[in-house]
Amino acid sequence: MLNFCYLDPEEILASEDFRVVDTFLRETRRHNIGWHYAVDLTWIYSRARHWAPGLRILDAGGGRGPAQFLLAEMGFDVVNVDLMHTVPDHAYVRRYGTHRTVLASHVATPYLKHILGFGGGMKLFKRIRSAARESLLLRESIADAYSRRHDRWRATHGFGPQPVGRIEWLAGNLGAVPELEAGSFDAVISLSSLEHIPADQIPPAIAEIHRIVRPHGHWALTTSGTERDGTWYHGPSQGYCFSSSELGRLFNARLDGIALPAEILRKYQRSSYLRKNLAPHYRLSGKNGMPWGRWNPVYIPVAVFDRDT
Repeated sequence: MLNFCYLDPEEILASEDFRVVDTFLRETRRHNIGWHYAVDLTWIYSRARHWAPGLRILDAGGGRGPAQFLLAEMGFDVVNVDLMHTVPDHAYVRRYGTHRTVLASHVATPYLKHILGFGGGMKLFKRIRSAARESLLLRESIADAYSRRHDRWRATHGFGPQPVGRIEWLAGNLGAVPELEAGSFDAVISLSSLEHIPADQIPPAIAEIHRIVRPHGHWALTTSGTERDGTWYHGPSQGYCFSSSELGRLFNARLDGIALPAEILRKYQRSSYLRKNLAPHYRLSGKNGMPWGRWNPVYIPVAVFDRDT
């Protein structure tokens, strides 16, 4: 049986694990991320650092998010199954051997259009950056700088002797990935992704994860929770905010500790660190977890995990 808990931002941001993750995000230039991702990622790191090096890990809905890269730098091999994967950056190919495969079972969903339309003001910048990276010399220079930054972080935090892991990108739907064999992963992580799956596909996705992760494998997932009695849908980010009872039902999980979701939500609302470090891209759109960059957390990061770690 799995467990779940509401992530306390004050406790996590005060931890030594956060200092490790925060330096990773800043030194590798990944600090412009989701408004609560520093909390979620620190919690995932706090679990994964106890796992044996070299495990094969499923990143469920990882996109271009930071979790896969942190895990690879820790020495894990990561397979990232996501609805959308573009061509990987040359730096990823060189460092992690990353390649993209579109699974035969892949089917586009409405959330794909939401992803493609997010941060409209950034599209021109991304096109310019993509064009610039066509230069072979520039691509190699960028890849060299990328490796140097990550090597420095690894050396500082004791990961230097551990080989860098590999990252594979698979474009597919978590609700049905028949191409992946049963029990072919040692662990699964997910950084605030499952809540964006269509409601009728969430149970099949969780069942599929159970199928492809070996029995008694590690689980370290984060998703969105609520202090309300019932699950509700957050329109701007197109994601569900799960009630305590719904989390228990969906994941066959029990609450770990005492449930104080309303108090936890207030801690997010008054978090000066998270508010100060809100990524600039939030101000460009009302279709995100913090519409137009106005600080007003209305849902709570929740962790789902196995008891063995």
